[in-house]
Amino acid sequence: MSNDGFKYIYKNIDLVTPNKLETSKITNMKCDTDYEAAKCAQFIMKNYNIKNVLITRGEKGLTYVNEKIELHIKTSKIEVYDVSGAGDTLLAVVSSCFHVKDLNLSSVLSLANKAAGIVVGRIVWIYLQDEPRWQRPFWNFWHNSLTW
Repeated sequence: MSNDGFKYIYKNIDLVTPNKLETSKITNMKCDTDYEAAKCAQFIMKNYNIKNVLITRGEKGLTYVNEKIELHIKTSKIEVYDVSGAGDTLLAVVSSCFHVKDLNLSSVLSLANKAAGIVVGRIVWIYLQDEPRWQRPFWNFWHNSLTW
């Protein structure tokens, strides 16, 4: 999609969640470091009149920027099996938490990042008493994160 197409479709919205590659294409800028990602987000906000930008940066984590705040959430190292659904999972967790009063955005983004990590993680099959069961890596870590 051209930058004009992006502007036509996405201008004046509350939140956009491009990945690192999409961000670089839209801005014609690098998006590798926290500083570069923040500059890209500010460019998107200014040029497309978007209030909040959440850039997913793979193994580098997330960058969230609006006019008041800039957050960078790191990603835990995991064995990635398939990245399908990571962005959808992240957005589902973030959007489901936005109605919460006294929102701690950093905690929500960390939780969403962990959820996306589970989705991309390698599925491990284990057998207990001859009954097949599966478990994704970091399940206990995820389960413990749900108690806020």
